[in-house]
Amino acid sequence: MATHFLFMNKASSLSMWSFWIGAVVVLATHVYMLLVGLPASQMMAHAVLNLVAVALMILAWVKR
Repeated sequence: MATHFLFMNKASSLSMWSFWIGAVVVLATHVYMLLVGLPASQMMAHAVLNLVAVALMILAWVKR
């Protein structure tokens, strides 16, 4: 049964937003890396962004 996100409880709404923000960050950083390349100067930022994204996705899984 599908429910509109406005009618979800606070925990499931946080879970949904955490997952999608994490997924978009991972997708965007990898598309950028494939299209532009990843110079050594951007390696740390790429790693940190992906670790934050994974943390958000884990939060979403725990809060579901």
